[in-house]
Amino acid sequence: MKPFKEIDIDATPQKKSAPERAWVRALRLVVNGIVLIINAAVCAGLLASGYAHKIPPSSWPMSSAVAMTFGWWFAACVIIFVADLLWWRRTAWIAGATMLLCLGPIHDFCPLNLPNLRMSDSERERSFILMTYNAYHFWDYRKKGAAENRQLDYILRMQPDIVCIQEAEYLAPTGGNAISQRQIDSLHIIYPYVLTQGSDFALFSKYEAKPVNINFPRDSFPSGDMAAWRLHIDDRVLNVFSVHLRSFSLTDADKDRYRDLVRLDSVGRKELHEVRADILPKIKSAAVDREGQILYLEKYLAKYGGANAIVCGDFNDPVGCYGLHSLEQTGKLRQVYPEVGFGPAITYNANYLFFRIDHILYRGNMRPWKIKRCGIDASDHYPLLATFVFDY
Repeated sequence: MKPFKEIDIDATPQKKSAPERAWVRALRLVVNGIVLIINAAVCAGLLASGYAHKIPPSSWPMSSAVAMTFGWWFAACVIIFVADLLWWRRTAWIAGATMLLCLGPIHDFCPLNLPNLRMSDSERERSFILMTYNAYHFWDYRKKGAAENRQLDYILRMQPDIVCIQEAEYLAPTGGNAISQRQIDSLHIIYPYVLTQGSDFALFSKYEAKPVNINFPRDSFPSGDMAAWRLHIDDRVLNVFSVHLRSFSLTDADKDRYRDLVRLDSVGRKELHEVRADILPKIKSAAVDREGQILYLEKYLAKYGGANAIVCGDFNDPVGCYGLHSLEQTGKLRQVYPEVGFGPAITYNANYLFFRIDHILYRGNMRPWKIKRCGIDASDHYPLLATFVFDY
């Protein structure tokens, strides 16, 4: 009987599987390299869009356009970070470190403030509510043939203490905007001060208010305007500036092209070339003009702003834009939404341009208590409603 020969059962599988393990290892190296490149690209995009506000558009006209992409880069970075934790944890630190470096821009874009639940009687006596609203000329953006004007109806129902309206040209009963005489009468009952400036601005105030003539050079900036009022709230003086800075001036064809691009309906070399040739130059030009308008606003703030000032309105620039950064640095203003808001917010709701381009800033002997983005869709903008409390 032949002796039993011990067989190494692992010998044969090792020889057969060795080429397979090498193939898997090579594939993993390739995939890891691609993941590393994607991580680097997304993180670079987040950093560039998060800090584009530090570069004046006159030096780099694309800074505004880059800032507009921050929300997309932030969402992509979060997805990449989670994917890294599941696939290759060594690269997760890249996305994690980048988000730490962008904590400031992330907080401005998506603050996570807990709400102030209860206001004391003393605070309530020292509080006031301000609304800023681009009213779309008081036309209805979505519902034609409404019985009464929906913008005015919402304001009359909410009854904030101060209302700053942009695009207020047709604040009168006419056949095209459904403003009724009843609404006009109610407006003057609720608000003793209904003031207009130019063709673009209106102020509704429960407090004594007077216009401030700021002599904005409209010939130099035919697209864009601003107005100011001085209000007396008990024994306090509050200077309110309402702005409507230059828009991108996109045509209907431009908006259709942008919508198709966002919806991925038509994304090719021709479409990208048209965006680069037609839309980007308008974005650059508008950004440079807004920088000039911000410089004028800062001069008016220095001259007329006083101790207590609020700047609000349609900036036509997103969170993280140069204008907000400059007003914070030069005008010593603070943004309300990052201080008391919660989560990302959209104030423009048309043409897939979903950005927060309406802002409220303040300085002085007061603090914001809460801010709400209202849901009325009669305009292409949503109103912002902010509550302030004066300090003693």
